[in-house]
Amino acid sequence: MKYFRFFKMFLAWNYEKEEEWLREMSKKGFEFVDTKLLVIYRFRSVEPKDVIYKLDYNPWWTKDGDSYLSFIEECGWTYSYSQLGWNYFKCDADKCLSEELYSSPEDKAKILGRLRKLTTVFTSIEAILLALTIILRILDNEKFSIGFLIMWALIILEFTVINVKLYSAYKKKKKGL
Repeated sequence: MKYFRFFKMFLAWNYEKEEEWLREMSKKGFEFVDTKLLVIYRFRSVEPKDVIYKLDYNPWWTKDGDSYLSFIEECGWTYSYSQLGWNYFKCDADKCLSEELYSSPEDKAKILGRLRKLTTVFTSIEAILLALTIILRILDNEKFSIGFLIMWALIILEFTVINVKLYSAYKKKKKGL
């Protein structure tokens, strides 16, 4: 069996584009196998067919174990792969009961809501670590380097921007846009 690797990057709030791309790859004869760091995708060569892929961000600490997978499998979806909280499900287009994993806009928005909670935690941890570092340096009468402050500010800014983008996408999904 022949395997192929593709480098492709998708932003978390645009996970539907990743679903569409995986479906297009299936139509071209590439069956999704796994992904490394969510940017290097491995496929195996198969006969082309229409397979619908759906992603769900539902990390282990939010899942209800076997009942989570049982519920999705009862809806006709097959578990394909999981990494960093992202779960990949697939279904042959001609056998699917529905082309959607979740039917309501609220349920679809929950995917981004769970991801947003995680980025909020990371942003908060980064801000606390920065504050503690600054306080310790002040107490020890140590000087600050500009590079040090810029690095921390950029990290916090990055998580904040990601969080704002996720919140915006969450609101749009919730409204069904």
